[in-house]
Amino acid sequence: MVIETERLVLRRLAMSDHRAFVSLLTDPLVMRFSDEGPLNSEAVVTWLNCQTERDDHDSDLALRAIEIKGTAEVIGYCGLIAMRDLDGAYETAMGYRLVRHCWGRGYATEAASAIRDYAFYKLQLPRLVALIDPDNKPSIGVAKKIGMYCEKAIMLDGYDHPDFLYVIHNPK
Repeated sequence: MVIETERLVLRRLAMSDHRAFVSLLTDPLVMRFSDEGPLNSEAVVTWLNCQTERDDHDSDLALRAIEIKGTAEVIGYCGLIAMRDLDGAYETAMGYRLVRHCWGRGYATEAASAIRDYAFYKLQLPRLVALIDPDNKPSIGVAKKIGMYCEKAIMLDGYDHPDFLYVIHNPK
C-alpha cells in the first residue's frame, strides 16, 4: 500500500530508513510522550525489524514511512496498529510521529487524514482510536483536526497515569 497526498507519500517502512528513524526515535523531545522514551540506535534497528515483519504479516495494519513528495526525505511515520484489549474491546489505533523540524507544518494532519480515509473507505473499519497522553497538546490537535473526539480517559496496564482515548467512527 502506497498512499499519496498533496505533499506526502506514505509507503512501507524499509531498513534503508534506518538513518531517518534514528533521528526520529532517539530524539528525547520527539519521544517524550512515548512509554519507552528515546531509543538507542540498536533499538531502532529492532523497532524497524519488528515493523517490517508486522507489515509482512498484515500490510493493512502497519505503520507507513512519511516522505515529503519530490524529495524522498523521510520525516516520520503514520499508520494503523492492532491494539490490545481496551476495556473489553480490541481496537484499531492510529499512530503518528514526526521529526521535530517538520512540526507545525500540517504534515501530521495530512498523513493522519490519509490513513483515516484508507481505514474507513478501503478497509471498512467501523472506528479508529488514538491513545494520547493528556499533556501531548500537538497530538490532540491532530486528532481533533481529523474529526476525533475524546471518549474517555483510560488507564493502561503498566502506566502511571491515564491516557485519553480519542475516537472517530466510520461515517458510512
